[in-house]
Amino acid sequence: MKLGVWVLALATLAAVGKSQAQGIEASAMPAITVSKVTSNIAEGTPWITLGEGPICFPSATYRWNGGGAGKLNVRGFEKPIRDELHKENIRIANDPDSPFPEEIASNLLVGAKITSIKANFCVPMPIIMVGNASIGVEWQIYDTRERKVIFTLQTNAESKTGPEGGHGYLSTIISAMDENVRALTASPGFKAMLARQELVGDKPDELKSAQVENTKIALIGSLTAKPAKISDAVGAVVLVESGGGHGSGVLVSSDGYVLTDQHVVGAEKFVKIRWSDGLEGLGEVVRSDRRRDVALIKTDARGRLPLALRAQPPEPGATVFAIGAPEDPKLQSTVTRGVVSAANRIVDGFSFIQSDVTVNPGNSGGPLLDEDGKVLGLTDWKLQTRDNATGLNFFTPIGDALAFLSLEPR
Repeated sequence: MKLGVWVLALATLAAVGKSQAQGIEASAMPAITVSKVTSNIAEGTPWITLGEGPICFPSATYRWNGGGAGKLNVRGFEKPIRDELHKENIRIANDPDSPFPEEIASNLLVGAKITSIKANFCVPMPIIMVGNASIGVEWQIYDTRERKVIFTLQTNAESKTGPEGGHGYLSTIISAMDENVRALTASPGFKAMLARQELVGDKPDELKSAQVENTKIALIGSLTAKPAKISDAVGAVVLVESGGGHGSGVLVSSDGYVLTDQHVVGAEKFVKIRWSDGLEGLGEVVRSDRRRDVALIKTDARGRLPLALRAQPPEPGATVFAIGAPEDPKLQSTVTRGVVSAANRIVDGFSFIQSDVTVNPGNSGGPLLDEDGKVLGLTDWKLQTRDNATGLNFFTPIGDALAFLSLEPR
């Protein structure tokens, strides 16, 4: 069994606080999801020595990934890691022990590669164990919005056990990992990274300067929007034509802001908008984020009302509807029905709603709705298989679209 890259994900937040050293409240700290552990320790490397000393018994050497004590249950690290991070005032996202494990999405990945591990134990008496364990960890933090590693750190930490209150061999090893976590969270570089997150927050790089100056764009009328019948919701879904292709979009404010996918508008500054009743108009692309594949268009709403937004994730099995223009602009306002397959499917570090509702090219940017006509997400992509099987479709959660474009419902 291998020990190695240990993925943690820092959640997308509406506001990211300062580091603990700067004296902020724990509730403002970024949240972390503990995923898994691996390593680059060569198989067969000696890593546990028993009985080293004149009065120790028994005597044995265990090799990495070998039998008996040579094997380590890596999954067993996850809960102690979550516990230690929690002690360091970092909130834990996707905690399986939480009644709401998927309430926080993730956007930063923190990896830990176990580069070295060594343990020496002596059992001078049947009920006493003394010794120590040391672990070296190479940390990396990867920002999925920038698509690059933004922070690296090597830590080396040790834990000891003895007759005055010692641990078993496994708990001593876990304690050494805990010390590495403390070294990470105490490092100036880690704290500087958190401070940077306070500035950037949940916003992509392209929007930094504009958002620092302008903060957010208000979506007037979105908070007061009422539930709608699916047949009425069609009136708030538009056809978006750009660069010889087409997609869909959804009205999210009474003053004409429309959400869609970035790959629908491409590099265009202006696009053509067509409403369900056939009326056409011009739309200006005012913000977009290529990495999260979301864009904001400003157009004339012509008195139309926006759809209500639902940031709360749906339950698996819940009925949902997609509206768009699949394949051909003539098929605008097509409604399909399905169920939620997964409420928080992580792909390349981003959260998606997965559903079997039928969508095709041209649906992109159109809304995924619950039974009350509230917008859950935007149609983004589908997984193609050799036999072109359908049913594996993925939608950007509406909360992510608002965060990455710096939009504020009002």
